[in-house]
Amino acid sequence: MFSNAYRCRAGLHAIFSRLDQVIPCFRFPCCAALGAGLVICSALFSRVHGENGPNSYAPVVEIHLDRVLEHHFLGFGTEWEYEGARRDLNVDNPIWEKRWPEMVKRIDYMRPSILRIMHDAKMYTKMENGQIVADYDSPRMELMYRLLDHAKSRNIPVLFGEWWLHEDYLKHFGTVTDPRWAEEVIVPFLIHLREKRGYTNIRYFNLINEPHAKDLLPGMPFDYEGWRSAVIHLGKALEKNGLGDKIIIAGTDGPGDWSGWLDRLSKDAELNAYVGAYEYHLYAHLRDSELQPSLVEGKLETRELRPRRLMVCRNDAKGGSKPFFMGEAGIDDGNKEDQQTNRSEFSYGVWMADYAVQSMRAGLAGLIAWNTDDSMHTWGSYGQEGLKGWGFWNSLAGFKDYPTDDFKLRPWFYTWSLLCRLFPQGAQTLEVDTTGDPLLRVAAARLPDGKGFSLVVVNQSSEPRRLNLNMAKAGERKIHEFHYFEANRPTDDDGFPVASSVRESVNLESGLELMIPGQGVIFMTTQEQEK
Repeated sequence: MFSNAYRCRAGLHAIFSRLDQVIPCFRFPCCAALGAGLVICSALFSRVHGENGPNSYAPVVEIHLDRVLEHHFLGFGTEWEYEGARRDLNVDNPIWEKRWPEMVKRIDYMRPSILRIMHDAKMYTKMENGQIVADYDSPRMELMYRLLDHAKSRNIPVLFGEWWLHEDYLKHFGTVTDPRWAEEVIVPFLIHLREKRGYTNIRYFNLINEPHAKDLLPGMPFDYEGWRSAVIHLGKALEKNGLGDKIIIAGTDGPGDWSGWLDRLSKDAELNAYVGAYEYHLYAHLRDSELQPSLVEGKLETRELRPRRLMVCRNDAKGGSKPFFMGEAGIDDGNKEDQQTNRSEFSYGVWMADYAVQSMRAGLAGLIAWNTDDSMHTWGSYGQEGLKGWGFWNSLAGFKDYPTDDFKLRPWFYTWSLLCRLFPQGAQTLEVDTTGDPLLRVAAARLPDGKGFSLVVVNQSSEPRRLNLNMAKAGERKIHEFHYFEANRPTDDDGFPVASSVRESVNLESGLELMIPGQGVIFMTTQEQEK
């Protein structure tokens, strides 16, 4: 599968063709033995002369324009919502309010392809005389509408949903399996949002955040059967009200999949008829652990993400046509009492970019980063207010004990904003050969509307790496190149990424040799750059 290795490539392509017939919706290589074969071919046929001496090798990495992994890519996005009960930390706080225009400017630069915005029933209803009544214009909804207005004005799809069923409501219904929860609370609210306020960009819906873990909450015993019943009731209520094909239920929502709920969902024909998108949460581990394989060594792709994508294709008759994405994505290393202590480090931008690369290579439809702003939520451990410190910035910088420079963009905004901009909704992710180096990876996508392609290279090694990129039928293109390295990540006056170089005439059919400095990321795109 490498340039000049025609016999090897032809043989492996024949194997892939046979696997396509055996495994439903098999669209990407998943066999370690095949991967090893590719490495051997690379070593045999890609000798180059370069900085490491005349006998050094650089893998020739083929980007296959004719092999699409995900035809309906959702893209990359972020989670962005605020606690309605803590107006003192947002809309009623002059420090926060003053920064709102700058936050919008940053989100507009990022161009997220999807936003996750969560809420709970106490934000939009209230209890009166033992009954639940609508309260759609409550003070708690003011900021929620501001976020939804922004998403609607930019036509950003929204993954919307309920955090949980509050204890007062649980007492009212008696159980989460009561169909009145969907029929009398959730669906009327969705009708209001779509028909009265025009939020037709609410495309996906989570029923309860991370339901696997809800059995740990006092007064809320929860298991797969309870969640299953609640989802089916929601699906029926959506269909009854003409929303069945307009709002897609996404699940399971995690956390992780150690309980095997994704497998059960994918095999459950009655349930997965109502679930139109597979999604869960995963906070990656840098090295092998009891819970997860190593991100740094590329095992997240091969041992976690790809197997689950294939599992869904295998078990669900329509699984290959349903998006499979990550509803919350982050890095677990450095997580101390729900605060990511590495969020201001350069390395966090490399790790999150690598997570994105491995997800594309595994055939996922996108990732939603947790999260946008430190001040979105309390119940964490950052500062006097106990913020969940995971954001690109802290909009409460200078408030109480939070540092005055905390509103500055953190390094990982650099890579995540480029991922959002350069790999947008509607792109098609492509099969890309392995480099043969567990610390070096490439992902690529064909851009929508004939705008060419984007690719990203991650080097997790502290040492420079070299490779040759080939793309048959790519034609001659102008390529914008962005660098994210400790000593080389140029920005403009707003802190937004600036191209390191523009290659005016590149023909990837002839090959392009790259030298990637130690630990960092290179983005390349034919997409014209507009701020």
